[in-house]
Amino acid sequence: MENVWISGEPVFGNINMVADQITHRVVVRLSTTSWLDKHGKLCLKKTLSTSKRYSSGHNFLLEDGVNIGSKEVIESITNLYECPDGLYEVVIYNELVDWESGTIEDFSYKLIPFTV
Repeated sequence: MENVWISGEPVFGNINMVADQITHRVVVRLSTTSWLDKHGKLCLKKTLSTSKRYSSGHNFLLEDGVNIGSKEVIESITNLYECPDGLYEVVIYNELVDWESGTIEDFSYKLIPFTV
């Protein structure tokens, strides 16, 4: 049995039990930038920045960005262009579960407004 330290205090017991008690929350700041290019076309850019202050646990959005690419992660956020600028919590929804093995095969992300 190993000792785990959380906030300077030792926690005795199963490490998996301690890991299950940690809440995983990814909070991002959505900001929009728009400009006219040299041909007079309107360009729109949405930027997601992870808020370290409000996020906790594992950052699954960053992991997916490294593994499958940031473009695919952005495309999997279903309501990105409907949301105004502000703080949002990223949640996983629309999970497709394999009926035989019980593993998750596909999912989507959704932005939910986050209040402090």
